[in-house]
Amino acid sequence: MNLSSYTFTLAANACTYFSVTGKVFSCTASTGILKMSFNGGSYFDVQSNHVLESDEGFTSVWFRNESGSSISMTFYIGSVRVVNQGYEPKRAPTSLNSGGPYAIAGGASQNFSGSPTDPHIRQWVIQNLDAALYLHLRKADNTYLARLNPGQPFTIETSDSIQIYNPNGGAVSCDVFTIAYT
Repeated sequence: MNLSSYTFTLAANACTYFSVTGKVFSCTASTGILKMSFNGGSYFDVQSNHVLESDEGFTSVWFRNESGSSISMTFYIGSVRVVNQGYEPKRAPTSLNSGGPYAIAGGASQNFSGSPTDPHIRQWVIQNLDAALYLHLRKADNTYLARLNPGQPFTIETSDSIQIYNPNGGAVSCDVFTIAYT
């Protein structure tokens, strides 16, 4: 288990960042509310007693002070959550990016773009809309990953691009959307 502690004071209307690697952020003390972001994404409020978990992890935390006075903060970055303070975790904010339905012709495939360097994509959710026919989930290089059973949702956590292949003779429809960090 990795655990690192940081204490800093941020002047009014200033910003800073810390290059850190972790999956858990815990603010143990703060003299006010700061705006915070994982990996330079969207900002959200953080203050004392906030514990945030990120399944995918992060490599930087950014802080912005929008108040008229300086704010001091102490926080910890860890690889696992340590439960000894009685804090309830708050998940990093996410957004849903919808798509579909997509009708995939028999013997054809549909590509969906991800980016391994984009820290925002968290999960792909795919639902085969057919009542009887299955589809294949593949990597962008056509490598088979999984069978998408009729009428059932399938979730995979990756930032990579994916491909849905239809091995059937006729078209099969599916819904595809992502859950992403904001």
